[in-house]
Amino acid sequence: PPSRPIPRVLPGIPWDPGTMATLNGDVEMPRSSSSAMPDPEAETVPRLRAKVHRRLSPEQLQRLSLSDLCFRPLQSSDMDEMIALHQEWFPVSYDKDFYNMSVSGSLYSLVAVVPSEKADLSEEENILGMIT
Repeated sequence: PPSRPIPRVLPGIPWDPGTMATLNGDVEMPRSSSSAMPDPEAETVPRLRAKVHRRLSPEQLQRLSLSDLCFRPLQSSDMDEMIALHQEWFPVSYDKDFYNMSVSGSLYSLVAVVPSEKADLSEEENILGMIT
């Protein structure tokens, strides 16, 4: 039988109608709410897939202040998260060279991260924003 969405509460992700799980247990995250999307209601708007959405709840993010953030250049270990966030934020596709140049230092980049040691937010650093 086809899998149909059913509500499911996940750790760190408050349930809302856009957060669903299929009968086989796969999480279907809400769609991007980026203002850069031409039609936010279109089926082509990507679902959120960056790790930060599963690690930090909206409540945790609201408690952060600017002093909680650190800024650094992109690094090679950021590649997958950078690609996921770019796909969520922008309605354009970038080629692999752009991403490789961004993490290698060939292009100027700056990421805003919440370090892992801040207030039990996560075991890993979380990228919240970037300039490329």
